[in-house]
Amino acid sequence: MVWLGGTAAELLEHPEMRSLLLPLIRGDYRASETYRPRGDAPLNCALVALGGDVDPVALPDDLRAWSEHTTGPFRLETLSGDHFYLQNHWPEVAGLVRSLALVPEC
Repeated sequence: MVWLGGTAAELLEHPEMRSLLLPLIRGDYRASETYRPRGDAPLNCALVALGGDVDPVALPDDLRAWSEHTTGPFRLETLSGDHFYLQNHWPEVAGLVRSLALVPEC
């Protein structure tokens, strides 16, 4: 988990912080590992996938695969950064969300 860059190693070295963080991190991994798609029909609306340009986990082909979940327009937005690129791009992401609020709902 430290290798992704989301949690400072110093926090995990501190026993009290580790006892607070590990259940959250384990829950994230459990959700990711046990998720099974329902196979519902694709959405009929615009869909935007966001990713970091040097993310070692969410690769560009994985992000593009989200296009299969809509019959509407699809857009892939890549921002500079790793798996936690959002930490440095809140203004850009907020602007994107605001612009999408003008798009009709699914």
